[in-house]
Amino acid sequence: MKIIKEDIKEIYSKEDVAKRMDRARSEMPLKTKNHLETFNDGILAILITIMVLEIPVPSANVSYQMFIRSIFVFLVSFFVVANFWYGLHREFLTFDKADHWVIISDFVFLAVLSLIPVTTKWIISNRSSLAVINYGVVYMISTVMMHVIMFCGHRTHFKAYRAYFVRAMLTNFIIVILINAVLIAIAVYRPRLAFYLYLALPIISFFAPGPKISSFIVKNMRKKKHRRD
Repeated sequence: MKIIKEDIKEIYSKEDVAKRMDRARSEMPLKTKNHLETFNDGILAILITIMVLEIPVPSANVSYQMFIRSIFVFLVSFFVVANFWYGLHREFLTFDKADHWVIISDFVFLAVLSLIPVTTKWIISNRSSLAVINYGVVYMISTVMMHVIMFCGHRTHFKAYRAYFVRAMLTNFIIVILINAVLIAIAVYRPRLAFYLYLALPIISFFAPGPKISSFIVKNMRKKKHRRD
């Protein structure tokens, strides 16, 4: 009888462990999303700190004019990174869980965005066409990766309307690539003008955000329903 009771306890303990494991697996994407947001905040704060440290102080080799110009370049990059943080925070509010693909796309986004301090330092030391072009390429890839994060976070929520969702994503991709392609082309001949335009992008994006993908989907869903009626 004692052996049977011990066997029953062992079975119950195994079932309890299995239930806990299942519960942990189901809660993991939700907890991962919260940890991922905190991780993003820390990385972006470090990037801004690195950019500040790259500003050269006035000395025998650094004129005051160069110091002021370096501060201006930092402010441009600061607004770029801050706008990415705002956009990323806004995207993470639209979905509840972060699966494996969201994590991968987020890490790629952070890896590319981490090159902003390097390209900022390059522009501070030499505002050439090549420096601004590389800055623009980093900006473009970072923007594209933000849209990839959005797609990965919502890809399972719109199974019935996947065509509209994909269409909205492709529209945003095309707009982002066209705008950045134009700016990179300008940087070949007018690097200073292109750099000023990169300052305008985050300001315009912050104060006049474009239409949300969800709004685009809802609009097309209503059109489809109206056609059926």
